[in-house]
Amino acid sequence: MPSYIYIVIFTEIFLVCATILSLPCNDKSKNLIFQISFALTFFVVAIKYYFSSDISTYVPHYENLSSLPHLTIKEIKECHFEPGYTIFCSIIKTFGFSFWMMTATITILLMHSLYGLLKLVPQYRTIGLMIFFIIGWDLLLQQYRQALAVAFFFYAIANFANGKSPVKTLALSLISCFFHNSAIFLVLPFIICSGLCTTTPRIKRSAFVLLFIIFIVSLFTNLGWIVEQFAKSMDLSATEKYSLSYHFGTSKVTQSIILLYLSIYLILSILHEDRTDRITLTFRFITYIGLAYIALFYKYHLFTNRFSNYFAIIALLYSLDLLRYNLKGKHVNCKLAYQFLSLMIIFFSVYKVLPQALILPESVLYKNTPTVLSTIFLNESETKRLQQEQMEKAAYFWNNELSGMYDNSAKSFNFSNK
Repeated sequence: MPSYIYIVIFTEIFLVCATILSLPCNDKSKNLIFQISFALTFFVVAIKYYFSSDISTYVPHYENLSSLPHLTIKEIKECHFEPGYTIFCSIIKTFGFSFWMMTATITILLMHSLYGLLKLVPQYRTIGLMIFFIIGWDLLLQQYRQALAVAFFFYAIANFANGKSPVKTLALSLISCFFHNSAIFLVLPFIICSGLCTTTPRIKRSAFVLLFIIFIVSLFTNLGWIVEQFAKSMDLSATEKYSLSYHFGTSKVTQSIILLYLSIYLILSILHEDRTDRITLTFRFITYIGLAYIALFYKYHLFTNRFSNYFAIIALLYSLDLLRYNLKGKHVNCKLAYQFLSLMIIFFSVYKVLPQALILPESVLYKNTPTVLSTIFLNESETKRLQQEQMEKAAYFWNNELSGMYDNSAKSFNFSNK
């Protein structure tokens, strides 16, 4: 029985209920609800054990990797993963940590960075935690490399928003790129735009019209073909080719999350914004960068799902705060708009949770994927038996189910010609 999946679903439902309960509460009660919710979320994410099909590559990589004093440049280059992740694993292994302790360390870094990010917007911490867990549960549970990239990116945002050392902000941003290639898409524009935060640039309405036009055009444009031509001009490894074909080989126009993105777009294009504090400016820039990427790559949902891990929580919280700011001295329609967006976020969360509760545990994906919950209290023989069972499931899924997904995505790509 996939018991861990049920624990994850229970956590999602708990966070939705906690968010609803916190909306009318005072600051003290909101803080208590958030602390309980955060502690529960951290515990549930940290106890995952040999979870998902990716352990078929992550576990051998970790077990066969040399500890830091013996790690060579050749070994780093021969790994299929980004150098930052390989060096991180080598450092962790130097302390004698097991694979589970390595994944728990990643959880600590990600949740600590998230806590620091949410401290910037204390009135929205519980709803922010809910958004991050439900939209990014893949990141929290099985995307170890990107989890590290997101963690360092969140550290960079908090450092910059608090007006601390710009050199530290730059260093943290660049470090995130060494853990997962997806970070480059958001980190580099963030570094460039961060230099503009000394002023308060007004975004003209024409810019939002341009974003809308880009969105419509991209729906009818085969950007996958452009990516293919770019890939042909580069000397890419087989892993990189598979990654491109997987993320851009399929497209999907109808997506439920488009309602949230359109809400953000409408709020930013209609409501007034004249605040100059550093936190607002930081969140605003990241939201604009995210909207630009969504407008361009929305159709390629596997890519935008990866990308949204960096900015979705920031964009949604900024939109809520902008609505709340415009409530001051305004009529009831603006209050209704604020309540509407809050309820839409909650509705979207419930919409995401219910199918998981009813379908996910019995789906092909999780019948063949390791999902059984283990604890550190198992004896050595039981632990080894479970590890072997999980690795066999992961290998089966990777070699049968997932390879078929990759092959279907790759059919629209042709890398034979250079």
